[in-house]
Amino acid sequence: MDGRTESSNRTYAEASSREEERGQQQSRDVAVSSTSKWCIVGVLAAALLCEMVCWVMSACTYTSRYCENKALPRTTTYGVGFGLLMAGWTVGLIALVLFVLVV
Repeated sequence: MDGRTESSNRTYAEASSREEERGQQQSRDVAVSSTSKWCIVGVLAAALLCEMVCWVMSACTYTSRYCENKALPRTTTYGVGFGLLMAGWTVGLIALVLFVLVV
């Protein structure tokens, strides 16, 4: 009976040490150096700024009605692409904030 208990304890200790090693490996994988973090934040912020310029230009053109005539009547609405652009920009902004706060 003692042999089984010792074997069981050894197996439990080995499994526990493997879990601990796996946890340490995961923490090493998540760690990002400060320089890399701010480089990623800068690149993402620049991309979001460029994307914002695109949707602001689309919105200004739509509200100013520069091209209003029979080809582009007053009843024209924003398209699905504009909605996707706004959704992507919003998700990118949320991801940027979470990255800065969490990592």
